[in-house]
Amino acid sequence: MTERLYYYDPGLHAFDAQVLSAEVRGGRVAVTLDRTAFYPTGGGQLHDTGTLGGAPVLEVADENGQIVHYLAREPLGARAHGEIDWARRRDLTEQHTGQHILSQALVQLYGADTISVHMTESNCTLDLRRPLTPDEHTQAEELANEIVRSNRPVRALFVSDDELRQMPLRKLPASKYDKIRIVEIADFDWSPCGGTHVRATGEVGLIKIVRAERRGSEQRVEFACGRRALHDYRWKNQVVVSIAAQLTVKDTELASAVQRMDDENRDMRRLISGLKSERLDYEAQALWASAPYDGRARRVEHVFSGRPPEEVRQLAIRLKDRPQTILLFAVSGDKSHIIFARSADVAVDMGRAVREVSALFGGRGGGQPEIAQGGVVAGSDLREVLTAAREKIQ
Repeated sequence: MTERLYYYDPGLHAFDAQVLSAEVRGGRVAVTLDRTAFYPTGGGQLHDTGTLGGAPVLEVADENGQIVHYLAREPLGARAHGEIDWARRRDLTEQHTGQHILSQALVQLYGADTISVHMTESNCTLDLRRPLTPDEHTQAEELANEIVRSNRPVRALFVSDDELRQMPLRKLPASKYDKIRIVEIADFDWSPCGGTHVRATGEVGLIKIVRAERRGSEQRVEFACGRRALHDYRWKNQVVVSIAAQLTVKDTELASAVQRMDDENRDMRRLISGLKSERLDYEAQALWASAPYDGRARRVEHVFSGRPPEEVRQLAIRLKDRPQTILLFAVSGDKSHIIFARSADVAVDMGRAVREVSALFGGRGGGQPEIAQGGVVAGSDLREVLTAAREKIQ
């Protein structure tokens, strides 16, 4: 078994070790050592990166108790010098200890157990057994950050089964071992954990719940700790200040200003929708009044340029409600559309007409006997399309 140096000294940046094996696996070199400070992926925490024997460490995995380092190339020599990417390790460590603190705060205040944890290079989430309100999240944040400010010692210790039973564990170990590693946050949290952690809670810096979403009977909470929380605050503050300046309001007044704009936009959309409807009514009347009548039906034909097909369809719906009316519309644009309709007192199957006319011009379509639509191949002469439709209907 590989000796795990990070168990005892999570602040270890560099180390030397004996190379036990090196072999090519899937285009990468898999290296095992007699000891390592590289943390492998596990317990919700990502693996470390860095260099080993000068070669970049791409991945670290725990395979049957042996820590396997996947490298871009083979290290030179029987011994290798390892160096941890400390910025990455420090970030992941801040998130991991912060998660322990936040999870315990949620349990202490509301009995909301953490059932799973996911930590990546960009975001961290924990899933709660039951959903909490925004106010409850705020109170949990307050307690968590109070624990950070109190700068309590954080230590990892291996305990026996008997010692384990004496501890107020937040969660039970996933498996049984002769010795269980417990991460203790003084007088606050005791949890089985194999991950890396800070030495004192003050190193976490800040714990912030970013957002939460309900998932059935559970809730997923996204959070950020330390420098991640600072970066999250920084870009959000820049956005708030920038938008507030554009709206010429204080940043504290931004939410109410946006709400006012949303209300005004909703009223404006309502007004525009009403005006569009009135315009279509007038347009329908004008088209119907100028259309020829052959003694059996009034035939309304028109080629529209660049109009939204749905708007032309709404115009057709208004016209088909008039008596003895046939509508043959075509719409030019990125795609060419045809829309045919007729009033209830005209015995013509417009669905069939659209299918047959579309097919004549390389397209397809269909619909109901009273109204139907389809498409024709791009570049078709739409006046010819309507002439063909008129002949079929006659």
